[in-house]
Amino acid sequence: MTPTVQAIKCHVAKSFGIPRNSMEGAQRNRQIARPRQVAMFMAASLTQHSYPEIGRMFGGRDHTTVMHAVRKIRELMEINPDFADRVKEVQSAIAASPTSAPGAATDDLEEAARQACKAAVRRAKTEMGAGVSGKPDTLRRTLLEAFGERTAFTGMTRDGHGVELLVSAKGAWSMIEVAADGECARMIVSGYELQSPEPTTPPAAPPAPPAAYPCRDRCMRCRKTFTRTSVGHRHCTDCRNFLSDHDSNLEA
Repeated sequence: MTPTVQAIKCHVAKSFGIPRNSMEGAQRNRQIARPRQVAMFMAASLTQHSYPEIGRMFGGRDHTTVMHAVRKIRELMEINPDFADRVKEVQSAIAASPTSAPGAATDDLEEAARQACKAAVRRAKTEMGAGVSGKPDTLRRTLLEAFGERTAFTGMTRDGHGVELLVSAKGAWSMIEVAADGECARMIVSGYELQSPEPTTPPAAPPAPPAAYPCRDRCMRCRKTFTRTSVGHRHCTDCRNFLSDHDSNLEA
């Protein structure tokens, strides 16, 4: 029979003499971190849960943390026979009686409740008109474990209710409303990604100003280069004089 992750936590915590809830805590000292890594290693070895699922069961940790824990425990077992024997002893005890761990029945019920909360939250995110409510801490923990969402913004409505925006690193988000007495919370709206506002189209560049005069140009008649001093002058001085004399002769 496949053991539960909660049963693994209980066995490992008892073997190393630490509180079971420290498996999900933020402590990083070796007395806590090493047993937590052992529990992650066993969860990956004895259950069918993926690394992301295991990470969420250990306080909403990233899957890379679980991968590091598995790699670290394997390395320690290869170089430290005493540590390897201790890990194997706990692993054998778990495999022999996966449901007989201290508090296993209660932990199994807690795990079932967590899975039900996650299912309700996922349904609220995917089904039109579905909602979810509960204790504020339960709702926050469920959003953290299911989607990796953490509180990024808090506010207050005019009637005294609290409003929280929870966001994950991957863009999933939820907004919850907390009652004024702090006893109940409900999800108001949620989504799977945050999008930044569309960049505004930059204004068109103004037309280039006309070339400053005087400037160099090519005569339209003789094709020689000359210095033009105004817009209307497209002929060199010699051609302008010639054309002017020609027009005068025609008028005469």
